[in-house]
Amino acid sequence: MPKITLLNINRLRSHMLPQLRLNAERPLSRYPAKPLSQLEPKSCRSVNMPHSAVLSGITIVVVEDYSDTLFGIRQFLIRHGANVFPCPDAFEGLQAVREHHPDIVLSDIKLPKRDGFELLRDIRALGAQNGGNVPVIAMTAFGGFAGRYRTIAAGFEAHLDKPFAPDSLLEAIKSILRA
Repeated sequence: MPKITLLNINRLRSHMLPQLRLNAERPLSRYPAKPLSQLEPKSCRSVNMPHSAVLSGITIVVVEDYSDTLFGIRQFLIRHGANVFPCPDAFEGLQAVREHHPDIVLSDIKLPKRDGFELLRDIRALGAQNGGNVPVIAMTAFGGFAGRYRTIAAGFEAHLDKPFAPDSLLEAIKSILRA
């Protein structure tokens, strides 16, 4: 049976190195962590990512309910020249498709209230003249053969298993736009 050691916080504090103690003049609360969704775009410039215009002039609607993921995908696509309309749910995603007639839609499958499959059906119901024939890529954590088969059978043009590499996203978009 493994030995379980309980730590006494007072004993731990007494054995801490002086340089590890909190400085009372600079409490940690002065430096709160921010979620990615609250960071300004300039704070992401340190990421080693080339600026390119490979998606220049391309309009993309991104539907993702997790704000940090939505922010990251948005920033990545903007860095590659795309016009991006981020949407946190299927209702806003459908409205963005109606208003902006995008070249491509990226949609999460598990969304609140209406999922990605329902969004796809709603988009197709718009008709070709209203943007209903736009290619849609599924982004989902429900991977594997069954998940991929289900999304492709439903009418998505491509399927990306989360987490995916940014280059995979870029390649999926480029291959759909070439077709």
